[in-house]
Amino acid sequence: MELSIFVKQFLLECFLSIFLLYMHCIRLSIFCHSVYLKGKGVRALNVLCAIDSASFYVVGKLFLSMLTTYCFLDTFSAPSRACEGPLRIVINDVFKATSNQLSLSGRIESGEVDPGDKVYIMPNADAAVVKACSNDNGGSVDSCVAGDQAILTLNGAFEPDTIHAGHVIVRGGQDALMPCNRFVARIVVFDIAVPIMKGTRAELYCHSLCEPCTVVKLISSINKTNGEVIKERPRCLAKQMSGLVEIETEREVAIDTYTNCKALGRITIRAGGQTIAAGIVERKMS
Repeated sequence: MELSIFVKQFLLECFLSIFLLYMHCIRLSIFCHSVYLKGKGVRALNVLCAIDSASFYVVGKLFLSMLTTYCFLDTFSAPSRACEGPLRIVINDVFKATSNQLSLSGRIESGEVDPGDKVYIMPNADAAVVKACSNDNGGSVDSCVAGDQAILTLNGAFEPDTIHAGHVIVRGGQDALMPCNRFVARIVVFDIAVPIMKGTRAELYCHSLCEPCTVVKLISSINKTNGEVIKERPRCLAKQMSGLVEIETEREVAIDTYTNCKALGRITIRAGGQTIAAGIVERKMS
């Protein structure tokens, strides 16, 4: 039986569609099995052989020799993250305080905190338990990590007006932060009219802390460029000088060395309404 012209046209279109699809698959298969190497110059000589480094289009070594260098990327160790360190929460504000509960806001500089954690508020070492954690938007969260600005609700036995901005929330044991009222700092003196001398009284600023302090000892003046000691026990530190000084505060403060926690180890010294020096905490004396 002879096929109609419509059936013949339909079969022809099906055959052409299948043939075009087959050819497309062949071209795609060839492309998927191809390998691309970036070559420099007209003939890609950097892939074929070593080239004199003086050639104007050559930068670095031979491409194939660079593969050995790339293998070292897997040997690099990941840097330590702030959330893996000891808990350090700097209190910025206390907006609700009773004899058995605190609501405060603070920035988590290191570590992480979860509801139910037992913590201590330094420098008074007031014990507390974290009841709830929330973010800036007021939404409750399961945990807060380093870098978060958190709102915490703490349960415990608190004396009135003993916890305020500048205190630090920590954990006990090896992660505890010991307070001190005397420490050694490496400072840079700003453009001031009166030099810093032994007995200079000022205000110490560190994170959200502000505490009266006294420069009790000038240990040495040092070179700002290479850190070498210029003079032991100088009489004063004038403008644009750098040195090691011993500072004493009226009360114990929650600070740390710069190597342990950068946020708790950066200090600014102000006197007479102006900033006279800034620096870092080298070590704590007590």
